[in-house]
Amino acid sequence: MDDVDEEEVIAAQVSPDTQQLFLKTVDQMVDTIDLEQVEITNDLPQELDVAVGCIMDQCASSEETAVFLARDDTLWNFGRILKWGKISRLNELVLGILANMAHYESVRIYITHKSDLRDIVFYMLYVRDVPTLIELLRLIHTCITGDCLNEEKWRETVTDHITSFVDHTQFILQNCKNEQLLAQLTYLLDQLIDVDSEENVVLMHISNWKYIDAIVLATEMLFEEFENFGKICRPLHVLHTLLVDPTFVQTIPSSTNLAIMKLLYSFAIRCSTSRVLSKEMDRANDEQLWCAGQVSTACVLQIAYMLLQITKVSNEEERKKLNQYHEGIKGFAKRIIDAFGVLSAIEVYFPDGSPWSDICYRDDEDEERKEPPDTISRDLYKYAQDLHTDTHDSLVVPDTGRGRN
Repeated sequence: MDDVDEEEVIAAQVSPDTQQLFLKTVDQMVDTIDLEQVEITNDLPQELDVAVGCIMDQCASSEETAVFLARDDTLWNFGRILKWGKISRLNELVLGILANMAHYESVRIYITHKSDLRDIVFYMLYVRDVPTLIELLRLIHTCITGDCLNEEKWRETVTDHITSFVDHTQFILQNCKNEQLLAQLTYLLDQLIDVDSEENVVLMHISNWKYIDAIVLATEMLFEEFENFGKICRPLHVLHTLLVDPTFVQTIPSSTNLAIMKLLYSFAIRCSTSRVLSKEMDRANDEQLWCAGQVSTACVLQIAYMLLQITKVSNEEERKKLNQYHEGIKGFAKRIIDAFGVLSAIEVYFPDGSPWSDICYRDDEDEERKEPPDTISRDLYKYAQDLHTDTHDSLVVPDTGRGRN
C-alpha cells in the first residue's frame, strides 16, 4: 500500500481475538474447496454462512477490518475460492467482502494492483448465479470509479478478456430477468464506452447488431412499469453511444430497427400518459445538472432522429408499425416543444387521448413561458424540434442484413 506504517496502525485496531476469528473463518472457507467436485452447488453450512456474512458486514462498516483483510495471503485465498470453489453462495459472499473492502481507497488501490485477482474476477462472469453476478459487478463498479489509475488497470483487464467479456455480458443481457443485475451491467457498460478514445476496445467489440439486440431486450425488461429513470437512462445512453455513427445506422437490419423504435415508442407513450417525468423532475435537486429523466428523454429523441434518417421494412405490416411508432414519438416531441423543454410542464393525456385537465400540474410560470428557461431545457427543446420537424418519409429499402457483426 502507499503508506505501510499507517495501514499497519489501522489494521492493529482490530483486536487479536477478532483477527484470529477472521483468519480461522477464511481457513474454513478454503477447506470447502473440493477439486474433484464438478457441479456447482449452493450448500454452504449455515454456521459458516453466518460467520462469512459477519465479515462482509464488518468490512462495510469498519475500515480497520477491510485493511486487516487486505493481506497477500487472505486475498490469495479469496482468489482460490473464486477460481476453484463450487459453492455459489460462498462465491457471492467473497465477492461481497471484496466489494465492501474496495469502498476504502487504500484497500481499493491494493486490490486493483493484484492482477491475478482482477483476472479471476472477470473469469467469474461465466457464472449463472444472479446474486453472485450482482456482487461481482458491484466490485468492478466500485474499483473502476474514482481513481484514474485504478480505472486504467481495470480497463486493461477488460481488454485482456474482451472476447469472453462480450460473450458473457451478451448472454446476461439476452436472458436475465433480474432488474438489479441488468441495471448494474448496463451501468458498467455505459462507464466503459463513455470515454473519449479512438481505441475504445469495448465500444469496438459491442458495436454489432446482435449485441444491440441484447441491449434492447434488457432495456425492455427494465421498462416494465418503470418509475425509476435511474435504471433506464444507462441502457438508453449505451444505445445512443452505439448509434451515433450515421454509416453504422444505415446498415441496420429491419428487425433491429423495429425493435428499437418500439422501445422508444413505449417510452414516449408512458411519458405522455402518466406523470413519471413530472415526479422525476420533482426529485431532481440541481437544475444545472442533467437528471436521469432528462438524460433518458434526450437519448430517446436523438436515437429516434437518427433512425428516422433511413428506415428499412420488409413488408407492409412492418411499415404500418413503424409509422405508428413514428407518430407516437413525434407526438411526444411536440409536447416537449409546447413545454419549451421543461419536462415537468408536459401536458399529459389519458391513453384514450383525453387530457388530464382535472389534475394538471402546470402553474402560472409554465403558462407564461415563451422560451426555454435554461441550458438543459434549450437542448431538449432543440432535440424535440429536430425530430418533430424532420420531413423524411419512410422508405421501403431492401434489407441487406449487413452490419458490424
